Amino acid sequence: MTNRFDDAFDSLTLGIETALGDVLRVYRDGTQPVDPPCAVIAPPQIDFEAYDNAPTGLTFTLYLVVQPDDRMMSRLFDLIEPVSNAVWDNVPNAAVTSASPAAYPISDTSSLPCYQITVEMSL
Repeated sequence: MTNRFDDAFDSLTLGIETALGDVLRVYRDGTQPVDPPCAVIAPPQIDFEAYDNAPTGLTFTLYLVVQPDDRMMSRLFDLIEPVSNAVWDNVPNAAVTSASPAAYPISDTSSLPCYQITVEMSL
């Protein structure tokens, strides 16, 4: 049985894969090894309106990850707008609201360069 949370997760994953599947891999959680360039979609924060117990929206964190080298910033800059456009164009009721530089942890002592992208989606 699916629910609207699964549907939203599927919609975000499919929207990015449809637009950019030939450019980057999409992972639905951070428990598996990643092969950059890639997008890793973490489980969403579930948003509630005040005085209503029904969820009204989801806030996803998406990590846009690249290999660390002398071109990493250029690759991140080249991918950030296409990822944002993929969400805007292909994912109903969703919008990219921010993107911040970060480091995506791949072990206790190692990380990869990334942008941490916030995607807001209404239910």
